[in-house]
Amino acid sequence: MKLRKMAEDKEPTKEEKAASDFQKGLLEDSASKDFFIAAQGRDVGRYGSVGKQATVNNYLSALQDPSSYSARFLGLPFIQQAQTAIKEGKDIYDNTSVTANQLLDNAKTFYTTGVDALKVGDALALMGIDPEKANVNQNWYLGTLAKKNPELYEKIVGTLFEGIEREGVGQAIERTAIGMRKGLESELKPEEPSK
Repeated sequence: MKLRKMAEDKEPTKEEKAASDFQKGLLEDSASKDFFIAAQGRDVGRYGSVGKQATVNNYLSALQDPSSYSARFLGLPFIQQAQTAIKEGKDIYDNTSVTANQLLDNAKTFYTTGVDALKVGDALALMGIDPEKANVNQNWYLGTLAKKNPELYEKIVGTLFEGIEREGVGQAIERTAIGMRKGLESELKPEEPSK
């Protein structure tokens, strides 16, 4: 099925372009990606305790150096707790205990929710696929593709996030292994003779 160009294709509005640009920037943002990887790495059933332990560094790195993108969701758990306290007539400063899991759940949701605003070509490029060689209109938004070809939409979005997740968790595990080897190597080095 050719999905290159259709008669009903239209120029994007300023709002669509801004939403697409924002989503592309978010997916490329290292702090937001680190939060997403840490959120996914918690799945012990999928990655074991090794994956969970390895992605802790992604979480800490993202917390230590937040970006303008990740700053947008860092405060969400606090806002949600304050709103609940106000509704219940409680002091918003009492009993506020935001957990790392809440923060990571919000980060994952924020990272993935707006994907329909992303252009198909940008999604393919983020995966290293040349959009010019793909048999799909690279200027469509993923939301448009979801309506025109739901199966292809699911494949693209699934592959995009699975790829980010698996590559990120894999790299985190690899960095942990390298760190362990370097630690052992430094421990085994002979001491320099004192002069």
